[in-house]
Amino acid sequence: MKTFSFYLSFSWTTRYQQACSARCSDGYKRVIYECTKTSYTERTMESVDEDICRRYVGEKPKDVVSCVGDCTGTGWVYGNWGEVYIYILLFVLFYLNDFILVLL
Repeated sequence: MKTFSFYLSFSWTTRYQQACSARCSDGYKRVIYECTKTSYTERTMESVDEDICRRYVGEKPKDVVSCVGDCTGTGWVYGNWGEVYIYILLFVLFYLNDFILVLL
């Protein structure tokens, strides 16, 4: 942000941003920026030509940025290991038994 006087500044302001492309992991999102002029005496913010921000603030920020997706609603579910073990054992016995018979 570049300040021209105590009462006026120019900056790249986020106009819109998409949600992160991933859920609960690394992803990316698109961000749309606009050049804005803020007048503190008039208490206003308005869009201005992007060339003004390029000249006084610098290049526009990248429009695709990395992000970490929201993990709300995710977590571990704990249960009885005995039940899981029985299902795995039955799976192994059923499918491996057929596999062994085919090999014989």
